[in-house]
Amino acid sequence: MPARSRWTSTTLTAGAVISGACLVVAILLELLGRPRGAGQMTDVAAVARSVAALESWGWSALGVAVMIGTPAVALVATALEYAAAHDRRTAWTAVAVLGVLGISLVVALLR
Repeated sequence: MPARSRWTSTTLTAGAVISGACLVVAILLELLGRPRGAGQMTDVAAVARSVAALESWGWSALGVAVMIGTPAVALVATALEYAAAHDRRTAWTAVAVLGVLGISLVVALLR
């Protein structure tokens, strides 16, 4: 199997592993009694500060953000994978699904 045919699989696996690792760190920080922290997940600076301060909230927010973002990144990988294989129809289908996800995100954020 050529390397390009594994982009989607690699992206999904990496996203799951990174997300899981962040959530495990959050659980360990809770067990160690570290401060929990708090904030909005949409405040990237607050999440970064919380992660740097080793607060469980920041690590769990980061894990959830990676978990949510992984399918979108995988769709980009899928589109590139199929474009490289000269399957334009499937590549454009992946782009269309990514567009639907983007519209859904905009609608959710505007509510």
